[in-house]
Amino acid sequence: MCALRRRFTPGARATSTDDINQIILERSSGDKSVYLSADSVPQEEGANYDYIPEELLHTFQPSGFPLHKLEIKIGSPLMLLRNLDPIHGLYNGTHLILVRALRRVLECRVLCEDNNADVNTVFIPRMSLEASKEDYPVPLRRVQFPVCLAYSMTINKSQGQTVQHVGLDLRTPVFAHGQLYVALSRCTHPRHIKVLFGEGQNDNKTTNVVYREVFRGLDI
Repeated sequence: MCALRRRFTPGARATSTDDINQIILERSSGDKSVYLSADSVPQEEGANYDYIPEELLHTFQPSGFPLHKLEIKIGSPLMLLRNLDPIHGLYNGTHLILVRALRRVLECRVLCEDNNADVNTVFIPRMSLEASKEDYPVPLRRVQFPVCLAYSMTINKSQGQTVQHVGLDLRTPVFAHGQLYVALSRCTHPRHIKVLFGEGQNDNKTTNVVYREVFRGLDI
């Protein structure tokens, strides 16, 4: 399922994609493994962030960061959030299946056309991720596995992929040029697309955001 977007705000409990992922995870079989991140504020010259408690840091969710509380099960689909080894296919957006959850690494299988389990088996370690003040109000260092659940994903993350069935959450309309086209074109057949509209909406229409300025000067 492609959810609409992620909302990154300090103190936010969850995002739309995270909500959907958590619901599906709870309904799936198997024992759950829980990993908590180690969060801190990097020391900067002339800046003092000692007043920020660690509990508050856990609620911060900068763009592209894993959750503080990562909950997964064997067989869960995961998405890589960092470029670990692009030459061998481990880049931001790579899809994985969790094979084994260990204390310090996650054993995963890369989803690709090659079904050779030995070749596609990778080990994902914890790593230190940092968000600067330019990207986020408070500089944040988070040590966590650079993955997230991928039962559902954002429209932007689904770009370039082709799947047989798509469920599209449009309870909140798209907000950027071309997003609706990207979401609807992921599927191999229009009959395999299901769209969720807002409660009480009586028609099957939604806003298609198009910036007409991009067509200026074109003979169309």
